[in-house]
Amino acid sequence: MKKKFKNRLKMNEISKYMTTDGINTNGSSRIGSLNHMEYKDIVKRVGPPTINYDGAHDKVNVEWIFKVNGDIFTLYDYKSWSETYTREQLNHWSVGGFDDTDKPKYSYKKSVDENMQILIDYLVLWTDQAKIYNTLKKNEKVNI
Repeated sequence: MKKKFKNRLKMNEISKYMTTDGINTNGSSRIGSLNHMEYKDIVKRVGPPTINYDGAHDKVNVEWIFKVNGDIFTLYDYKSWSETYTREQLNHWSVGGFDDTDKPKYSYKKSVDENMQILIDYLVLWTDQAKIYNTLKKNEKVNI
């Protein structure tokens, strides 16, 4: 089951934007969520946020921007109100994107919902394996 799951992720193009140059997320909105994952886990998996607002934005402190199979997604801390809380306690993230109706039918192979799930799987699979490995490493070695 895990091998099949990993192979499904390998067949997809997933990239993270390091800057906002050439990318426009205006008009995107919340289309999903990522739960039970902390800031440090996301940073370990994909690196620092694309945007760190440093209190300049009234509802978002940090935001990652991804492209999955041609679809743009954002991962952000909506209304956490505190950068400290975001970095140390938050474990419920918003996933933003564009609805399928915003794209011509010929421009994509997978639906936005499918690509959003691929992004979430990509983030969660690695984090869960790392947590399991770190827990078991203390007691015994196991292949994951």
